[in-house]
Amino acid sequence: MFQPQSNFCQNAHGKEGIRMNYQKRVEKIQKKFLEDGLDALLLTRGTDIRYLSGFTGEDKVAVLVLTEKKQFFITDGRFTNQAAMETENWEILLWRSGSSLYKETGLLLHQLQIKRAAVDIYDISHGSYQELSQVWEGSLEFCKPYVSNLRRVKEKEELELIKQACKITEDSFLAFLPKVSVGMTEMELRNILEAEFRVRGSEAVSFDTIVASGSDNGGNPHASLTGRKIEKGDMITVDFGAKYQGYCSDITRTFAVGKPDKKLQEIYQVVYEAKQAGRELLKCGVQASAVDGAIRSVIEQAGYSLVHGPGHGFGLDIHENPFLGPGNAYAMEEMVVHTLEPGIYVPGLGGVRIEDDYLIQKDGGECLTPQITEELIIL
Repeated sequence: MFQPQSNFCQNAHGKEGIRMNYQKRVEKIQKKFLEDGLDALLLTRGTDIRYLSGFTGEDKVAVLVLTEKKQFFITDGRFTNQAAMETENWEILLWRSGSSLYKETGLLLHQLQIKRAAVDIYDISHGSYQELSQVWEGSLEFCKPYVSNLRRVKEKEELELIKQACKITEDSFLAFLPKVSVGMTEMELRNILEAEFRVRGSEAVSFDTIVASGSDNGGNPHASLTGRKIEKGDMITVDFGAKYQGYCSDITRTFAVGKPDKKLQEIYQVVYEAKQAGRELLKCGVQASAVDGAIRSVIEQAGYSLVHGPGHGFGLDIHENPFLGPGNAYAMEEMVVHTLEPGIYVPGLGGVRIEDDYLIQKDGGECLTPQITEELIIL
């Protein structure tokens, strides 16, 4: 069954640089679920586990169990040493071959005599639930978004990492632009840009880099990479982000190789103006729906439609709450980071998207990605 491991080791990532107060976060979460009458909380999402413990291992390899006074980290033999190196205050429990992560979680809940536990509805499969319930007879409920609510407002240490991720991303794109030329493929452009990320200290990409060119692929909002070669006059949309110590960045630019189609230049101006309309409303107390409405209004008045949300929060995940949308009454808060990314896409002609990252403040949104001009770049 379980084999406790040493768990009071110095956090390796804390030694390297910025150190997070993981225990303070844990205690805030414990207080929330106990107020709701729960005995325990299960956490399975990789970025939630990292947020609360500092563990940097793979997703889906651990379950955290929080009770009123204890905190358990359940994983397998591949990760017990890493967990001991990177975390503090966690009792690390090993599950062995022949069992399963969720069966061992259920056995722990049974052992602790837990009656009511909760988990995020999106974080456990039906099969995992069955494994857990075979050995534990308590009530597993779907919980409030305790962790995502806490993660929404960033700590100053997190902001330092996000700003570094943004700087790597900006510097990489500015180094990438002079290397773009007619005859290169979308895949080649992706490879050049991502190589620039790594030279500057990015540990990974925030998401699969999008490179969409020409009248066909350019008209797809989230286009798949192709072997299409860049032609003179092409508009190219590149959606990209570097990750630094787990934290993401997210920028999009549409630029031209040679003079582009006049209609696409007009569309670019509409997207630019829509983004400015949204940016003017980025401040504490303004509802997400109002920002969304300001952006959509500019695009729709020009005779086009916005086919995706015009912005989202980000952090350890590239998409986090809050999301801009017509029905979202959420009011902006200080220390939340957010993207603005309006776009227009016309099949058979091409597309335009402009995206930057912002820190919400009392009186406005500070752009975290100011180095790259929002004006149309023509190479």
